[in-house]
Amino acid sequence: MMHHGLYQQNGMEIASIKQKFIKENIKKDRMDFKTILFYVFSLRLKNITTFYNYITFAIKRRKNSGYLFFKSHDYEFLKPDIFIQLSEHNATITKDIYNLSSNERFRFIGHPFNDEFFPKLSNFEKNDKYFLLIDSHNMKNVFLINGYSYEDKINFYKKLGYYANKNGAKLKIKLHPASYDNIENPLPKTIEFVRDSKIDALISGALGCFAFYSTLIIPIIYHSSCCVVKTKISYSIQQELINLNLVTAINFFEFNENDIYFLKNEKKSKETISVFIKRYVYIPDGKSTERLGQILKK
Repeated sequence: MMHHGLYQQNGMEIASIKQKFIKENIKKDRMDFKTILFYVFSLRLKNITTFYNYITFAIKRRKNSGYLFFKSHDYEFLKPDIFIQLSEHNATITKDIYNLSSNERFRFIGHPFNDEFFPKLSNFEKNDKYFLLIDSHNMKNVFLINGYSYEDKINFYKKLGYYANKNGAKLKIKLHPASYDNIENPLPKTIEFVRDSKIDALISGALGCFAFYSTLIIPIIYHSSCCVVKTKISYSIQQELINLNLVTAINFFEFNENDIYFLKNEKKSKETISVFIKRYVYIPDGKSTERLGQILKK
């Protein structure tokens, strides 16, 4: 099994909060017949005796967050033979979820998604002045969990846009792919939504970057400067980076322009950068995909 993105060290706590909000506010669809067939046809003669476990797994999994379910149902058949992970630090929550204590099943490779950002960004001409926001999902469950509404999000965009405009720039908002069609409100011309784009060009050209908890925080910190946006829910990755003195932060609900500032690279110590690379980059050589290929060939 291969990881996706950055895992929060307080993932179990976040999973509990998500489950509570989803149960109270979002109606879950019924499991369709194709899903049941998938479980049935996944069986082989060697594991036919686990049929009951598969069925109860399907039913119970529908009622629980993934993290919470796997933590409380320690079935061996649910544990992959190999976990492909970004780093040992990123694997901490996975070990907790699957009740594992060693690195025996883990292979660490870095993040293939970030290969294009390492070891360096391409040089791009800066044709316009802008600040960049790496946005989070604009979906109902994300709004509920983080404690804000759609209208709050639009007002947040406008406040950041005002800050950018006052500094002689515009605000570019890199929308999350799941939210490309979820924005309708007209915004000032100084705010531009970005959908498909060269991310390294966006990062390279920005005067400064804002982000919630995206995987893109990692190349931004490595190459540029980042100000994280804190919401109602606490994300461990944000606090870890603040503790390393690698990012600054603003509060989604209440901030003014004086709260915004960006750390210059020369202000980041070699010691903290070393810890940062070990935890969140692994090896900044742009060869994570190559390491993945070597694992799959074995």
